[in-house]
Formats: sequence, structure tokens, C-alpha cells
Amino acid sequence: MKILHLLTLLLVFKVASSQTAFIKQYTTNKAEMPINIVQMNNFYLTALCISDEMLGYTESSWLIKTNNTGATEAEFSYEIPGNSFYNITTIVPVNDSEFITIARIKSDELPFGQIGVIKFDTSLNVIWEKEFAVNQPSISNVFVTQNTFGNIVIGAGLNTEAPQWAWSLVFMEITSEGDSIQSRYHTDGNPNHTNIYSLMEINGQYKAFVNGYASYVPYQGFSE
Repeated sequence: MKILHLLTLLLVFKVASSQTAFIKQYTTNKAEMPINIVQMNNFYLTALCISDEMLGYTESSWLIKTNNTGATEAEFSYEIPGNSFYNITTIVPVNDSEFITIARIKSDELPFGQIGVIKFDTSLNVIWEKEFAVNQPSISNVFVTQNTFGNIVIGAGLNTEAPQWAWSLVFMEITSEGDSIQSRYHTDGNPNHTNIYSLMEINGQYKAFVNGYASYVPYQGFSE
């Protein structure tokens, strides 16, 4: 059994500038890895990946809501049976009472990977769930930003898997209700190394930091 010690320095500033902090411990009979933590109102949402080290892959996600003293208020888990996985990578608050999670999915039953999107209320009840298929079987890094219209823009690294192991990128924009607006694939990077490492919107333009493009030092550079 592995125990995850998640040290969260959650500073709650009061009128007298006092601070509170807590240490929260999560444990399962497998290996846990914290992926994302966000604050909404006076509580915190933590997404963890649960992996089976003997099999060598992450297989499910665990979403936990804690109050500002570290007490667990609600939990949600998502698991796909078989040699498959559902990994929540990002939590996106959309208003004071709802948030969206973004996940990468691989299922034995499907030829291509999927981007999973779930909208929750703050009690971790599912409002809706949607999946968006990509054109490759494997999804690597996933990064997310919100634009000025409140839409969610997702960037992800894709891989063909064996025997080519060729890399590419996909970008997609969806509304806060999960409706697809647009998507675009980029296959012009180095197929041996292309992946995404950050995504943001600045002055109405999207900036994606990636590697695998020839305008920078091969195998090391980052590009917008």
C-alpha cells in the first residue's frame, strides 16, 4: 500500500492576517499521484490519478472536495475496466456553483483516444458528461485555458503508438456547456518529439509552448 501525503499550504487570510494550514492524507491500495488542485469559494478540489504500479499505467481518477480545514466533504471516482484509463488532468471552475474537469481517455474498446469533459456541481454531482475523439490512439500531455468568452480551449499531444510512435498536436475549443466550436490538428512538428507543455491566452491570442519545431534547437526548443 502506498500512502500519499499531500501537503497543502492553504493560507486563509483573515482580518487579523492570521493563517491556517493543514496536511491531508489520502490512501488507497495502489499508487496515488496528485494532478490538480483548485480553490472554489471556501473549499478545495483535488484531482488524483490512481495507478497500478505492477501494470505500469494510471487507470482511474479520484476527485475529492475538502473544506478549508481539510475535512473531506465529497468524493467522486471514475474508472474504466480493462487495460484502459481515465485521467483527470485539469479542473476548470465556470461559476460559483459549477466546474468542469478535463481528462484523457484510453479504452480497449475504442481505436482512438478521447478527451473527456464532465461538468459537476459543487456537491460533485455530474451535470453532464461528454467525450471528444481524437485521431490517434494515445493522448499525452493535456493543457487547458479559458478565453474571454468563457469557452474552454484544450491542447494535447497525440501519439500513434507502435510501430511508428509518431507525435502530433490537437487543439479544440468547447463552450462551458460542452458544445464543440472548433478543432485543429498540427502534424508539422518533429514526429519524434512534438508535445505540448503550456497553453494560455494573451491579448486575444493563444500561446502554446511546445517542442519539436525546427525554428528552435532540435529536440530542446520551445515554440509558440
